[in-house]
Amino acid sequence: MKLDEMVVFEPSGWLAGDDSDYEDAIETVSKVVADIFRVSAPFRKSTDRGGVFLLATNTVDNPDMQNEEEAVKDPRTGKMTIAYLLDSDLRCNDVVGEVEDGQVESVRQEARDNAVRLLEMYDSQQHYTSWLSRNKRANTGMGAIITKGYVLSFAGCDQMTNDMVVICVALVTGLCSQADAEYVATISGNEMVRQVMEAMRTTSA
Repeated sequence: MKLDEMVVFEPSGWLAGDDSDYEDAIETVSKVVADIFRVSAPFRKSTDRGGVFLLATNTVDNPDMQNEEEAVKDPRTGKMTIAYLLDSDLRCNDVVGEVEDGQVESVRQEARDNAVRLLEMYDSQQHYTSWLSRNKRANTGMGAIITKGYVLSFAGCDQMTNDMVVICVALVTGLCSQADAEYVATISGNEMVRQVMEAMRTTSA
């Protein structure tokens, strides 16, 4: 899958390792997520009306996160759990589009579970996308990727839409290269990524 070249945002604030523009960086990511979901409307299913987007530090590769004093440890290993580390450093936690009030927490939990599972699989098997550990029978578990020190996760829509959102967000915000985005999109065979990126380029021209 080949994506055409496009201009992406330069990482700012904590995205670039600088805490000085923290709020601006969060606002940038949140805006990109909303823009991508809006632009993707012609390509996703009509039932895909909204979801929850999470972004947190890749706690596997971040040694500083391994030194938290008040951490919940896995009783089997004596180590801090990936789930605790993710929850303690959650950067974005956005409801995108329309999600029924009674479904927000369950959708958020799904996004969190996919992120935690991916971090565990990345730690043990170097998985970069949750597509590789998805539940094939139930067709669930897609929508999370690892890139440049962060884990991105989106849930609430069709699995291919969830996958498309995180890949496109990572590419547009500069959290991954075009080559990385192409690689991850090829793993899942997600043609929507190319369609949405072309639409994003057209609307920003």
